[in-house]
Amino acid sequence: MMNKLNNSYYPFDKIIIAYCKVMIILILIFGRPLVNYVDELFTYSIAAAIAILLPLTLNESQGRLSAFFRLMYSVILFGIFYRTTGGTMFLVSDHFFDNQVVAFETSLYTMEPTLYIDYFLLSPMLNEIFSFCYFCYYLMIPAFLIALFVKKDYGVLKRYLTAASLTYAVSFLIFSLYPVESPRWHFEGQYLNNIDGYLFRHLVELVIGKGGLHGG
Repeated sequence: MMNKLNNSYYPFDKIIIAYCKVMIILILIFGRPLVNYVDELFTYSIAAAIAILLPLTLNESQGRLSAFFRLMYSVILFGIFYRTTGGTMFLVSDHFFDNQVVAFETSLYTMEPTLYIDYFLLSPMLNEIFSFCYFCYYLMIPAFLIALFVKKDYGVLKRYLTAASLTYAVSFLIFSLYPVESPRWHFEGQYLNNIDGYLFRHLVELVIGKGGLHGG
């Protein structure tokens, strides 16, 4: 019976469950007052329950729809976890650590890179090229996953989901333990130029405005 249960879970399932457990434990230890973290506790508890129960009820042999939800549920949780980090950003500390990051970057480059770009490199055409590259990031993961799923290349898909789950779990954990608000906010008021563009610049701003967090 135990072997059957173990065979039901893929590595990315176990990573998601472990991440939810770690976040619940951290909230219970550091979340004060705890009433402020009810939504986060609920989110991680439900996500853990899904990652525990769904593999026991669905598998790829039950058809394409079952396979889709069995594998892709993890991708949906990535987005939910990202949004949830907004509520745990100051779980351990009460401030951002951008000053430390900026000091490190300045020791390497003499001048903080984003300020250098603002002062010397901004142009609408260059902004558009960089914005296009950045916008492709939003599409890269779902496009790759859909292509693998359509090809029924479940082996590669599972390995990718494992790597992505581990990467996101570590990143989101760092968000909560070592929060930074990013140059966008930290240097607000110091930039001299607007980041103008044509199409993709506006699309990136739209996505950031609708789905971005102040921090992480």
